[in-house]
Amino acid sequence: MRNMQLPSELNKVMHMRNLLFNILSEEMYNIFDKYKAIRRIQIGMNKDMRGISFMVYVDMYEAKKTTISPAQMSKKFNQEKKEEHTNMQEKYGVSIKL
Repeated sequence: MRNMQLPSELNKVMHMRNLLFNILSEEMYNIFDKYKAIRRIQIGMNKDMRGISFMVYVDMYEAKKTTISPAQMSKKFNQEKKEEHTNMQEKYGVSIKL
């Protein structure tokens, strides 16, 4: 039987970069706790790997759920801002232009 490599979208390891240099694995667990099934988080500590982490998931589908494209992130952020503005308008009776 030949070893076959799974497609990248089926990988259980998620690579993250541009993290704060002083972030702790406990903080990463807290941030990604809603996705569950995290087996291990490895954060780079030496000068070449700082700001980079690898999260290993128990299930490849859980890893896939945590993947967010920049467009999705921007859309979610804009929606949250609109909701925040609407809440402020209702709470204080003011008009805010977006």
